[in-house]
Amino acid sequence: MRVCYWGTFDAPYVRNRVMIAGLRLAGAEVCVCHADLWRARQERVAETARRGLSLRLLLRGVGAYLRLSVRLLTMRRPDVVVIGYPGQVDVLIARLLCWLRRLPLVYDAFLSLYETAVVDRALVAPGTPKARALWRLERLGYRLADLTLLDTEADCQYLRATYGVGRYARVWVGAEEPAPAVAHPPKAHPSEPFDVLFVGTFIPLHGVEYILQAAALLQGASPAIHLTLIGSGQTYTAMKRLAEELALRNVTWGPEWLEADA
Repeated sequence: MRVCYWGTFDAPYVRNRVMIAGLRLAGAEVCVCHADLWRARQERVAETARRGLSLRLLLRGVGAYLRLSVRLLTMRRPDVVVIGYPGQVDVLIARLLCWLRRLPLVYDAFLSLYETAVVDRALVAPGTPKARALWRLERLGYRLADLTLLDTEADCQYLRATYGVGRYARVWVGAEEPAPAVAHPPKAHPSEPFDVLFVGTFIPLHGVEYILQAAALLQGASPAIHLTLIGSGQTYTAMKRLAEELALRNVTWGPEWLEADA
């Protein structure tokens, strides 16, 4: 099987890396057709927080989609086109191109943008024009894709009930296989401190407040249990404030971002 993994998806994100690696391990020939919209993670965070899109990003998007469109229309015919995550706009453009070449289109939505922005993170108020636009954008993407991939069966049920259109399938995607050198770390001595590492983007779904509350309960435990948090995001400032209120001495705040290969 020849797969075209297409779009402006977040190439370093583990979901896309594991999906591509899994397809190749299953014997598929994967042709990655990718164009960057964001020059750095910090730019993506800043643009997402804006009330509107910048002209620079819009122009960059036009150029990216022109290059991607030409690539898909002129490449050796694949058996299927897969839209990487995130791809809410990609799936709309790819649908037209797939119609022209009569190709099936699979959309790896991974999760619901509307549920994330409006329900979970409360970044957009329900019932507002922006919330309604997000809902319509998602519904159209699910309707146009031949198959939408999601993270859990609960997500599949949620989207069926919320949008009433589309075909959905759960795909379990875990972490990348560790390098052999770190696959089996040496066991710590029972008397040595126990180190716990959190790496994330501090979204409400991560529940960092519960991690900090657990650290407070374990403060003074023997052997010592130490927590290091790496990352930043929506709840970062509130979580640092909570750590101060809990007077945590067993917590260290690491860098606000760390690349996967660091």
